[in-house]
Amino acid sequence: MNDNIKINHSKIGECYELSLQFALRHPDWNLVHGYITNRHPPFQMIDHAWCRKGNIIRDEIFENEFSVEVHNALFNPKTVKEYTFDKMVAMMNKFETYGPWHKVKSPSEEYYDENGNLKDEYK
Repeated sequence: MNDNIKINHSKIGECYELSLQFALRHPDWNLVHGYITNRHPPFQMIDHAWCRKGNIIRDEIFENEFSVEVHNALFNPKTVKEYTFDKMVAMMNKFETYGPWHKVKSPSEEYYDENGNLKDEYK
């Protein structure tokens, strides 16, 4: 894992807006909504947005491009929905937000069962 990857802390919480803006300026890129795994303890999965064009991922929070393979190795992403330009514009107009346009899982839904116990896959 490349520990030289730097996050732009001033952009935290703006991934949906920044990714949508990038995708609007670059209509040949798809907008992706999903989850990535935090690279630092407690390593929880967080909702996130990024852009994809072929085998290249653009992440505006990291101000960087990655191959899909490197992005997978670094962030263990889980795609919920990938939007082409036309679908993205339709969703933006429908919801009048930058996103997310899906139900976001809370950490308790992701990591704990209905009894409040840590799920086996996270032990």
